[in-house]
Amino acid sequence: MGIGKGEVRIGKRPPSVRHGVSRKTKWYHVGCAFKSFRRVYSSSKTIESVRDLVGYDDLDAKTQEVIASH
Repeated sequence: MGIGKGEVRIGKRPPSVRHGVSRKTKWYHVGCAFKSFRRVYSSSKTIESVRDLVGYDDLDAKTQEVIASH
């Protein structure tokens, strides 16, 4: 299922062997993003709190609430 226009989403840039950080962002529904983060390697950097999300503080209060509820 795709992400609808205006829906809250979280982008992830996976590591790239060539460039360090991928130039491509993979977009997730909020709930799907946190499920994905739980399946990473134990040595990978993971999101443990909404405060770990780059740009979280720049979001409006309603969007922060949607993300924090997951």
